[in-house]
Order: sequence, then C-alpha cells, then structure tokens
Amino acid sequence: MPFSEIALIFRWILPLWALGWLVLPLWSRLFPFLPDKGLAAGRVAALALLSLAAFWGAATHLVPLSVAPFFLIAAPLGIATGWKNTAFRTQISRNWRRFLVSDAVFLLVFGLFLWVRLRNPNAADLEKPMDMALLSAAMRADFLPFQNPWLAGEAFTNYYYFGPLMAALVARALQTPPYLAYNLAQPLFCALFVSVLWSVGAALGKSSKVGLFVVSLVALGGHFEPLRQIAQSGQIWPLDWWKTSRVIENTINEYPAFTLLVGDLHAHFYALSLAVTHFCLCFGLLKADSARLRSVLLLSGGVFVGLFALTNTWDAPLYGLLWLGCALWSRRSRPWTARNSQAMVTAIILAPLVALPYFLKFKSQVSGVAFDFWVPDLASFALLWGSWWMLGFWALLMPSGEKEPSSEAIFRGFLMAIGVVALLFPFGFYLRGYFGDGDLRHQDTVFKFGLQAWLLLGIGIAAEAGFRFRHWWKSAIGPFKFASATTVLAFLAVVSLAPLCVGWTRAVRDAPRNGFGPMGLSLNAARHLGDEELERIEWLRRNAPSGDSVVEAVATDPKGQPIGDYDASSGRVAAFSGVPSVLGWPQHVWMWGASWDDINRRAALLKEIYGGSNPQAGLEALRKSGADWVFVGAREWGQYGPVPNLEIGENGVSVARHWEDSPLHPPDILRFERPIESN
Repeated sequence: MPFSEIALIFRWILPLWALGWLVLPLWSRLFPFLPDKGLAAGRVAALALLSLAAFWGAATHLVPLSVAPFFLIAAPLGIATGWKNTAFRTQISRNWRRFLVSDAVFLLVFGLFLWVRLRNPNAADLEKPMDMALLSAAMRADFLPFQNPWLAGEAFTNYYYFGPLMAALVARALQTPPYLAYNLAQPLFCALFVSVLWSVGAALGKSSKVGLFVVSLVALGGHFEPLRQIAQSGQIWPLDWWKTSRVIENTINEYPAFTLLVGDLHAHFYALSLAVTHFCLCFGLLKADSARLRSVLLLSGGVFVGLFALTNTWDAPLYGLLWLGCALWSRRSRPWTARNSQAMVTAIILAPLVALPYFLKFKSQVSGVAFDFWVPDLASFALLWGSWWMLGFWALLMPSGEKEPSSEAIFRGFLMAIGVVALLFPFGFYLRGYFGDGDLRHQDTVFKFGLQAWLLLGIGIAAEAGFRFRHWWKSAIGPFKFASATTVLAFLAVVSLAPLCVGWTRAVRDAPRNGFGPMGLSLNAARHLGDEELERIEWLRRNAPSGDSVVEAVATDPKGQPIGDYDASSGRVAAFSGVPSVLGWPQHVWMWGASWDDINRRAALLKEIYGGSNPQAGLEALRKSGADWVFVGAREWGQYGPVPNLEIGENGVSVARHWEDSPLHPPDILRFERPIESN
C-alpha cells in the first residue's frame, strides 16, 4: 500500500475525529442526556448542517460549492472557543470514560470498514459506478443541481443527491480525488452511524454495555435466513451472501450490516447516520426540562425531517411522525410554553422549506400510493423478522425494575410503535414507481420501509432487552445466569451468520479474485481500469473546463439498442472524472427521467462517432452530441475496433490529440474544437 494512501487515511480520520471535539461545546448543550454529551451525534449534525448551508448557497447560486469547504473548516474552529468555559471542561473530565468509549467505537468502526474497502477497493460491482458518478459530479459542481453525469446537458433532478454532496464537501475540503475519496467516505459514514447508534443505545439502556449490545444487533447483526440455507444445503459454510438481502421473493430486504459491508454509497446508506441522530433529537424532547432547550430540539427536528427529504425521501414521513409523536407527548407531560408552541409550528413549516430548492426542480418517478393487500411468504417473513420478535418476547418476560415508566422506556415504546407501522405499511400499500403494478411492485416499498423498521424496532427492542436483562442479572442466581448467558451468546452467534458471510465474501473471497491480497491493500477505487486509463481520466478531471462533456462508448445489443447497466466499463470516464458523458447506463438514465427516444438518439451518435464510415460523418455526429472531448480507451477500442483518427472536418472543425501516439491507440483523449460562429 503506497505511503501516500496511508498518509491520506490519517488526513481524513484525524480532522473528522477532531470535528466532534471542536463542536462539543455547542452540542453538549443540546444532548446533555446522552452518555457522550453529543460527541458522536455532534459530528453528524455539524456535517449535515454545514452541508445544508452549502446546499442552499449553491442551489440559489449565491455561494459556489468551491467556497463551501472553507466554512466546513472555519465554523467548527469558531465553535471550539467554547472550550474556554471552565464548567464545560469540568463536565468533560468527569465523564471521560464514556467519551473514551464513544471515540473507540468511532475509530474502531472506521478501521473495520476501511479494512473491508482496502481489501476490495474497486468501485466496479453492483451500483458502485453509479455512486462514484454522483460523488464525482458533486465534487466537480459549483452550483446545484449538478449535471447528470450520464446524460450530458441535463440537470440531475430525479434522484436524491444530498448524501453525495456531504461526502463531496469533505473530499473537497481534504483535497482528495474521487477515486480515493470513495473508499474513505464509505467507512467514515459507517463510523458516524455506529458511533451515534452506540450513544443513543447506551442512553436508552442506561448503560454503555447496553449500547454495545444495541450496536451488535442493529448495525452488525443479521437474521435467521442463513438457517434455511444450512437446512437446504446441509453445510454451514459458505453461504450465499446475496440471498441474505433477498429473503422474501420479489422484494429487497437489506439490513444495516449488509448495507455497510457491501460498500455502495446509496441514498439509504447516507441516511443511516442522519436517522440515529434524529432519534437523539426526538428522545431529547422527552428528556428536556428546559423550555429553551425544548424549542431548540423542536426546530432541529424539523430541519432533520427536511434533510431526510433531501437525502432519502422515503424516510421523511415516518421519521417525521416519530418527531411529532415525541413533541405531542412532551407537550402533555412537560411544562409547555408559548415559545415551545411557536417552535413546533415553525418546525412543521421548516421541514419542507429546508428542501425547497430541491423540490422546486425535483421530478419524481413515483406516481402515487396504491392500495394492495399483500401477504408475503410467512416462512420467509419469519426468517427475516423472527429474531426481533423472539428478543422482544423474551424481554417482556423479564421485569423492568421501574415503578413508573421513565423517559427512556417511553421513547423505546415510541420507536417500537413507529417501527411496527413501518413493518406493516407494505402489507396494505406500495408506492408506484419504476416497476409499475407488476410482480416487483412491492420491491422498493418493502426495501425502504423495512430498513426503517429495522432501525426503529431494532433500537427499541434491543435497548429494552438489554435494559431489562441488566436489571434481572443483578438478582438472578448462578445457574440461571449461566443458562441466560449461554442463550444470549447462541442467539448472537446465529444472527451474526449473515453479516459474517457478507463480510467474508467482500473482504476475503472476492479480494483475490480482484488481484488483491493482504499485501495489496489499496484505496484506489479505479484499479480495475489500469494505471494508464486512470491517468487519462484524472487528466480530464483536472483540465476539462466547467460545463464540458465527454463521449465514451456505451454497449448495445445485436439490434443496436443501448445496454450496459451494471457494467463497470460503461460510463467509467464520467464516473471517475465528474465530466458528464453523452450517455452512461441507459436503464438508470431512464429511471432518472430520460426518454428512450433521447437515449437511443445519443447511442446512435456514439456509434457514428466511434464506428462510423468516415471522419466527416463522425465529426458531424460529435457536433450534434454537444461533447467537448472524445475518450478512446480499452472499451471503445474493443467494441468498435480501430477508431478513425479524427482530425480535420468541415469549416476547420478539428479534434486535437493530447497524447501524441501514432497511430491512435487506447487510452487517448481528443479535444473537439468547434469553429467560431460568424454573425
């Protein structure tokens, strides 16, 4: 592993670790009820709110994103002046053990998922090329919405982009190219999520150990589906890792450990850390004795509901419902002032307002909510959710030790109640989208609401079980303690099978296949492209002016129709440079709102440019495409054969070479010089 990459890892983790401590004087006032006083949640909140400020500046075209990294650095330094407060420093010294655990969780989780990415760094499988394209496009943009990376000339208005924006701002602030930033952003957001999860779990369970128990089940645990594979195959190992996310037929059943280990930077991945931070805000509404603090929490909760609309819109309704329920309960059980009522109304208005620039241009592919009574295969449903029901039933058999329900117990109940709503919603409704009313109509609804249910139910049940077990343990006699401990360990072992299988597949089995072993660790997400091709793409990223676009090959079927989705060699130039290509993955571009007529037209132009009958026709097609650059790499050469050496066209139109090789061979970049238009 190059020393430069090792240095880059520390250049990322040290400032982001320090971010939590720099903003702690502010967030400790908002989260005094958390064991780490908001050290972990403050990192997420600071990054999210500073990114939101950058979003508004760029969306209104008032402040370019190139300036945003300055504020990302300057604002935390300004907040850090709160460290001068003697009372604050005393509070920190009294709780140093919990801060140590919080930091340990953050750093260890970052290291764990960094190791997985180092073993298998290529952004080449599943939808990583798409995620890379969005990250690169966000890093290149000055204003929002940024350009559609795979449909040059069109704004990216059909998919949530706040997650890539957050990662892009960190990468820009730390001056990291996209092909390295990808494999640092992924473990970073894993660490942000798990560290806040520990904090809220420890607060709800009133113990750091319960927090670790919540982490082990919610973030690092799985389900019972591997038992079916073992029964069918008669062997414990290896297991089919993919089936652990496709438990119920015609649906997606991702769970957090799968999402974290697979390494795709999807919208729901970025939203995980925001979700658990939002839970902290909601919990605070039940704990806050100060009317002023309650008002700030109400307003912050409204902002976070708006952030979900920007990051993963599916999350906004139910997480907003959780916030509303906690606010109303707080109003009933706590002294409520006129300012609290004003803050609540303001927060309700603020939630959609936060995302207003996004909504004004967003073109949703969801065409409504359809009623459909649907019952999944009950055996599969039990394998997916049975572990949580077993744990919850077991917890209810133990005494809580509380004469009156505490704020923690009430919030655990809120989490479980909203979690049940999330779990049952797909039984009666589905959101009609890309798959219409076909066999896959429930796929995305089950997927998105299922992941919400996992967080809500999981945190509520795991914290409840951990809290009750801890109370019971104090009075239990020896034999019962031994039996219970053995049962818990066996339970944890079974639910760890699925994530262990996914982790082993991604970090061990697939690593040698990609040419990497223990001595070949790398951050380079573009190693599958080869050094020469990456060099040309990086040159393009650094030198192509803003607004330029590039031509690269797209695969076609025997009938000439464009294909190539989930193909890492298609759309790769735009994905790693951020310079939009005339056409990338066709199916994804269509799902983002493009028409098939436009997609087919662009594919025909590409065919003429690369494989046309003569240079003149190729230049004319290049003019119609609107592209400024032509990329000739292994994919183009292999698909079309020797590419015509385009040089001189009509009216002085030319294509200039930037790597002088004769004859033309990959990889190469050609610049399209348009003639000066005469008045």
